[in-house]
Amino acid sequence: MIVIADNRMPVAAKKQLTELAKPLWLEPQSAVYESIAAHPDIFFCQTKTTLIAAPNIPEIWIKWLIKEQVSVGIGQNKLASAYPHTALYNAVATKYLLIHNLGITDQSILGQYLPEERIGVSQGYTRCNLLGLDENQFITSDRGIEKALLVRGKSVLFIDPKQLVLPGQQHGFFGGCCGIMQQKLVICGDFRKLKESSELEVFVNKSGYQIVTLGKGPLVDIGSLLFI
Repeated sequence: MIVIADNRMPVAAKKQLTELAKPLWLEPQSAVYESIAAHPDIFFCQTKTTLIAAPNIPEIWIKWLIKEQVSVGIGQNKLASAYPHTALYNAVATKYLLIHNLGITDQSILGQYLPEERIGVSQGYTRCNLLGLDENQFITSDRGIEKALLVRGKSVLFIDPKQLVLPGQQHGFFGGCCGIMQQKLVICGDFRKLKESSELEVFVNKSGYQIVTLGKGPLVDIGSLLFI
C-alpha cells in the first residue's frame, strides 16, 4: 500500500502515516498558490481505472509512481495559480460516479465516465469538500454538494468546515483531511474534537468502516490522503 501526501502535514500525523503505507511526499509547487501547493487532490484525480495527473507535475513524482506499479495517466490541461485552473483535477471519482463542477473538469477525467454517471455541482474544489465511502455514503463540508447528493437519494453527513485547519486560509474542508485505506477512514487529526464526532463515528461504522486518527490535534486539511 502506498499513499500520496503533503510533506507539510503535522509531524506526529506524518510519522503515524508512514506506519500505515509507503508515502510519496509532495513538495510545494509554484504552479498553484501556497496553501494548496503540495495537496495531492490538486495534482491528481484517483479514478476507477487510473491515477490521472496534471501534466505540469514534477517528473520525479511520475517515475516514483510507475516504479511502484501505479497506473498513471496524464491530463490535458495544466494547473495554474488562479481558480478554476487550480481545481481541474479536484473531482470525486468512485467506481460508478464522477462528482465535480463539470464545466472545469479535465477531459481526461470526463472521458472515463458516461454522462449519466456524472453529478455536477457548483463547488470546483469537490474532492477537498467531499469524501465518498462508497457509491451511496458521503461526508461533505459543502451545503451545495450535500443538496445535490441528497436529491439523488444518497446518504450524506455534513461536517462544519469552520472547525478544520488549513494554513493560510480561514478554514479547511473535511475531504481534504481524509483518505480511504481499504475499509478504514484515515483522518489527519482527532475527530473527537469535532462537534459532529458522535454522528461521524456512527455514520462511518454503519457504512462498514473504521476510523483511524493521525495525531492528537484538530483536523487539518492536507489536500487528502490518496491511498493506492
